[in-house]
Amino acid sequence: MPTCVQGLPVIHDLNNFRDTLFQNSGFDTPGQVTDFLGHKAISVILIPANLLGTGIGITAMTASACTIGALKVAIFAVSLGNKKWHVDTGFIKSAGWAAHSFIELGLNTLELLLDIGKVNYQVFRLVRFTARTLRLEGLFTRITNQAKQVFQFIDERLTKGATIAYKDEPNNPYTGKTPSLLAPLNAATQKVRPDYREDNRLWSQIFQHTLLSAANIPVNAAAALCSTIATTILGTFFITKIALYAATNIHIPIPTFAAHTLNTAYVCTENAAIDSASVIGDGFISIYKVSDALGIVQVVIKAMDVLRYIPEALCNR
Repeated sequence: MPTCVQGLPVIHDLNNFRDTLFQNSGFDTPGQVTDFLGHKAISVILIPANLLGTGIGITAMTASACTIGALKVAIFAVSLGNKKWHVDTGFIKSAGWAAHSFIELGLNTLELLLDIGKVNYQVFRLVRFTARTLRLEGLFTRITNQAKQVFQFIDERLTKGATIAYKDEPNNPYTGKTPSLLAPLNAATQKVRPDYREDNRLWSQIFQHTLLSAANIPVNAAAALCSTIATTILGTFFITKIALYAATNIHIPIPTFAAHTLNTAYVCTENAAIDSASVIGDGFISIYKVSDALGIVQVVIKAMDVLRYIPEALCNR
């Protein structure tokens, strides 16, 4: 955990204690076993505590932004950028609380998963030791060898099933092309998207792009959603084909087209995102063009200065 990220005082200290217990836990000495059990006990407390800490941090971030942060921005705006109120909003500290608890929650979960593996290994050692004590080591060895062969056989069958299922799929699914039904609308929208290398964007281009985007964005978003659902269904069918062949040698020679629907979902999401961002860009361009026509460019520039000041107001004194 970076030293710059500080959690809530009590939760921070408990997380450090939990980390120490985890580092020292084991099964070789009574002290290590005690640390192992202590880690589990404190995890029961810290999992809900870190969830609470994340919520407190996010709530405090929101409160600081909407109170002191908003007041700092208001003072800056009223003074036309000439006055800054140098006071800490607590936004960064609150973000640290949320980040610390969220990260520690993930680490705690990972530690518990690792400990499950440790326990399984210790059970294996105990069973092996018992077998040796009862002079059943030969039987235990044969059982473990049979288990290894079973797992190896399953792995080979699944690998073969995946290879055969993959051969059923058409080549080159990731074309990056918009689906044919949406291609004309997307191509027309693309022609009037903003080119920020140009200095002058015509009102007719803004109007055309806004009008076409009003259709292109929802259509592509709907196609992306449908394609994502289709990918989930077809992907399940693809996995079922693998499992069926692995278990029964039955081959269903039908392509699933799961990779194609995944490509469609990606492309349509990209189209919707690009046009959404372009509409926002056109909004700023329109504001500038109107303010320039009314001779109030400096007012707009001051307004933009206020917008740019918001991160500084929240994060700095």
